[in-house]
Amino acid sequence: TVPRSVFGERKEGEDAEILKESGLFSDGATLPFVPFERGDFIEPVHFKDILEAKLAIASFLGRPLATLHDAQRCHLDNLMAETLHKKDLINKVKAYFELRLYQAGVQ
Repeated sequence: TVPRSVFGERKEGEDAEILKESGLFSDGATLPFVPFERGDFIEPVHFKDILEAKLAIASFLGRPLATLHDAQRCHLDNLMAETLHKKDLINKVKAYFELRLYQAGVQ
């Protein structure tokens, strides 16, 4: 931002007057507020079903699962049959789709 003094002569207290006119600050009065409601904000640890897991995996990969090869989709189905635990499943998907260097003849 540019200081007001750049635009011309500055009067003493001009900034305070502008702030007071804006109505953004109250003179000691309490501001209205909405109290924070306590609730169950703990995120579930498991996906509720395979469809939710597939949506999360597609979101993680950034592409629809239908665009994957059959072998990749089969592997994902096997992973989801194993577990629906969110962290475990996403970590296994991440490990499966991680880029690896390949050298011919080396195992």
